[in-house]
Amino acid sequence: MRPDVLPVIVSGEQSAYALARLMHEATGSRVLCVSPQPIEAITRSSFIDVHRVPLRQDDDALCATLEEIRDAHVGRTLVVMANHDNFARFAAVHRERLGERVIMPYPSLDVFDAVQDKGRFSEICRAQGIPTPPDTVVDLADPQEGEWTAPQVDLRFPVVAKAIDALDYARVSFEGKAKVFFVDSQDELDALWAPMRAAGFTGRFLVQERIPGDDTCGVSLTSYVDSHGRVTLRSSARVLVEDHDPTAIGNPIAMLVEDYPQMHEQIESFFRAVGYTGFANVDVKVDPRDGAHYFFEINPRMGRNCYYVRAGGINLMEPMLADLVDGRSLEPRRAAAPAVYSLIPRRLIYRYLREPGLASRVRAVIRRSGVHDPMLNPEEKNVRRAVVVHLQRLNYYRKLNRFYPRPEGLYC
Repeated sequence: MRPDVLPVIVSGEQSAYALARLMHEATGSRVLCVSPQPIEAITRSSFIDVHRVPLRQDDDALCATLEEIRDAHVGRTLVVMANHDNFARFAAVHRERLGERVIMPYPSLDVFDAVQDKGRFSEICRAQGIPTPPDTVVDLADPQEGEWTAPQVDLRFPVVAKAIDALDYARVSFEGKAKVFFVDSQDELDALWAPMRAAGFTGRFLVQERIPGDDTCGVSLTSYVDSHGRVTLRSSARVLVEDHDPTAIGNPIAMLVEDYPQMHEQIESFFRAVGYTGFANVDVKVDPRDGAHYFFEINPRMGRNCYYVRAGGINLMEPMLADLVDGRSLEPRRAAAPAVYSLIPRRLIYRYLREPGLASRVRAVIRRSGVHDPMLNPEEKNVRRAVVVHLQRLNYYRKLNRFYPRPEGLYC
């Protein structure tokens, strides 16, 4: 038990429950969820209390909420987290205002800006010899002279286009908006820009050559870098199935925990170069044509799928608590026990596994250790919650049948 720690989760979606469960299991404490409309799996949880706030809180209002919670719990350290980029930025900006009794395990503002800007991320990677896909940046701001025109890109099509500043991009709406655009020709790319500019978006887009391969070519790396710059936790997993809903595309929903030591060593040179501290979740893809791998981005947080680290053998909150609450630096640990993390029914997983031998490997791991889903928690006894979680899992049949009925592209 850690009566000195109050875990606070500032969001109310599925990944928030995973964070709450990890903190509850690491501390033995009840968890406080700060959210306007948390999901039923949270409101009916046996160890989560809900602190409701208005639907749209600006930074000052959220600071005031956290200060109120802090002042109501004298003698306890608040460990405050959420699994989205805008909270990582909030933490970097407001850490000093909230004081030393409020801990938020995210990088500094300078480091956040370096990794959030996908163009700068690519530049730093190239300087460190870390492979990234060939890319170029398209600036949608008005030029100093003349009218804006769509630039020609010196890349091989197909390409992928995504906003360099995801937070800036999130503020605009237009028909056809997507988190990531998959583009087959120059004409198709040119057609993207006008609706964005008409909606008021004048930021920059990163356009990268698209690395072929289906979902199983993806790799996720999760690390914790302590306050002294030492990596005290490593874990990694191969993606089996991703969400293909346009609003959540690219989020892994089934994964196989495996070790990728070379990838970890490469990204750790990036951490050292920028002075990174806190949690990091890194997206990598393996090219099935030659086995080369490419780094796509760092998410300056633990990642929505971070429960796979627990499936691999370590609660990722343990090194963070030792570092930031207890002032201890642990020896480096590796969460690499073979395990399957999945938010979807196992029958759906097998539908998308075409690589010879992969399905049999996954089956063997499941026979040994089952499937790890943070939502399926034996501690939870509420019957309505169990029904809701079961229906959410079944809903993936509908979602995948609509957006990704069968695997596409080369496989690794």
